[in-house]
Amino acid sequence: MKLRDDIVIRKVGSEYITVVPSPQGVGYSSVVTLNESAAEVVKTFTGLEFSADLVATFLLNNYDVDTEKAHEDAVALVKLIESSGLISLENH
Repeated sequence: MKLRDDIVIRKVGSEYITVVPSPQGVGYSSVVTLNESAAEVVKTFTGLEFSADLVATFLLNNYDVDTEKAHEDAVALVKLIESSGLISLENH
């Protein structure tokens, strides 16, 4: 999978708002709310190939989290990314 390269992230209070532009710039954009670590994952992998394993490794290398928790969080974040339209359509 590859994250879209046109994702915009803005910090609002303690959360991060991710604006997902609509395809071809027509219609509406969707908004996804992320916590700080999820926003860092999205920023890091924007435009790049990623997987739950890569995200878990990123979390382990950058946050004080054990392997099991990193894997659980990575799987949950990848599911959110897939369901929120943050995946590049070039791969499909």
